Amino acid sequence: MDAKQQIHHYLKALFLELEQVIQILRTKPQEPESLHHFRLLLKRLNAWIALLNQLQNTQKIRLSSALKKLFRAAGKVRDLQIQMNWIPQLIATQALSDVEVRW
Repeated sequence: MDAKQQIHHYLKALFLELEQVIQILRTKPQEPESLHHFRLLLKRLNAWIALLNQLQNTQKIRLSSALKKLFRAAGKVRDLQIQMNWIPQLIATQALSDVEVRW
């Protein structure tokens, strides 16, 4: 398999994985890991697009503006998910510091 075929194979697998993650997000939008995985796949796709644009002299490949907006929105949601996971830790830390102060 030559390099062009390998790239084609990898990108095809990447798009299939992206489709699967999108299906999971449609059925279980509250799944934090699926959203994270979705963002990682879009980052990989964007990296490949940048690489391919460097290697070719023809028309440049670009992510659609809808995908870019979706990526940014998913990033905001992901940030909120992470912050929500911190809340119990912060409460526990605060409760421990309150106990330490009282002693």
